[in-house]
Amino acid sequence: MTRIQNIFTCSARGNILSNSSNRNNENTGFNIELTTNFQSLAFENSNANMSLTEKYNKALQQPDMKADIAQQQAVTKLEALSLALTENNKNLFTQVLKKLSPLTQHQNNPIQGLYLWGGVGRGKTWLMNLFYDELAIKEKYRVHFHHFMLEIHEKLSALNTGNNKGQNNDKKNPLQHIAKQLAKKYKVLCIDEFIVTNITDAMILSELMHALFKQQVCLVATSNRIPDDLYLNGLQRERFLPAIKLIKTHTEAFHLDGGVDHRTSLLEQNEVYYSPITDNTNQQLATRVQELAVTPVIENKILNILNRDIQTILCSEEIVWFDFEAICNAPRAAQDYIELVQQFNTVFVSNIPVLDEYSDDKARRFIYLIDELYDRSVKLIASAAAEPEKLYRGNMLEFAFHRTSSRLIEMRSHHYLTQQHKPF
Repeated sequence: MTRIQNIFTCSARGNILSNSSNRNNENTGFNIELTTNFQSLAFENSNANMSLTEKYNKALQQPDMKADIAQQQAVTKLEALSLALTENNKNLFTQVLKKLSPLTQHQNNPIQGLYLWGGVGRGKTWLMNLFYDELAIKEKYRVHFHHFMLEIHEKLSALNTGNNKGQNNDKKNPLQHIAKQLAKKYKVLCIDEFIVTNITDAMILSELMHALFKQQVCLVATSNRIPDDLYLNGLQRERFLPAIKLIKTHTEAFHLDGGVDHRTSLLEQNEVYYSPITDNTNQQLATRVQELAVTPVIENKILNILNRDIQTILCSEEIVWFDFEAICNAPRAAQDYIELVQQFNTVFVSNIPVLDEYSDDKARRFIYLIDELYDRSVKLIASAAAEPEKLYRGNMLEFAFHRTSSRLIEMRSHHYLTQQHKPF
């Protein structure tokens, strides 16, 4: 088995702080240590009265954690924001006035949010999760940017097709209506991996951000880009510039760059390609999922990709684990894999068999899958019956599979594993 310097597991791991329980998975036959929901049980009961800074410092006591000045500064800012939001929420008189008179709401000074930006592996997601769990108000929502935009598109579609009474006004200003509905439910919106890649999302966000901030929704976001570089070189970018100005006005942009890429430094070495497959391989993969996940892990989740269901073994917001048969032995097209790599930055594929001329359909889909993973710098952790150069014994796809074998080998290299995920 190939061992490389680990570049995945980072201080952004929520699981080192969360409760966990051992469950026996009847389908896969191994024990999975599942992380409980970080929204309610991210820390043991003994930590319940600890401040955000105290929880962060306690996390640093873990053997695979390292102190990071930039992280410590971000924690200080997040804790101050949490206290301000909590104190504002405790002012019951103010809350009553807000409900009685929308005008009163806008007379109050809004609380400035926080925009954490920096390179991969800096711990942005983990810190936001830490903040979210510690925030002592119920009206909060944490969501990945990709999922957030899907929700907005669905709400827009529902408004456009709805025939309910009173929806005519909603249709005139649908994004304002959506913003008001969100503001009724949430005072704090935590958006992970904020990125704008197409003109449709850019135009939607430009109006939506204006409406949300007008409703005094507090934004906490993480991103790989500084606000000024959002939608850089995008089509009609000038129409998105007002949204950037709003983000800069209503959040403090903080550069989380302490010079430490925690994904490269926490564990000395880890396998990413397990071959041959042993009785213990699945358990090793389950452990790896838990090490890498920064959001709750779900067993046996059914993903719907382009109206086709795909069975997973384990799945979080950023990581997914498939059995080879589920992902390659079903009617799938290249577009399915394109959609997949937009959603996940790490993909596990287990039980890859040796393929021959009788399994060319599976081999062809596997080629498509690896091409998309490779093209978008998605990290692959796999278990296989043979090394890459021996995975295909047929004739028809021999030339094409030679490229796949070469890519599988390269995807185990330090150079590849340090590349940033490119979802679009």
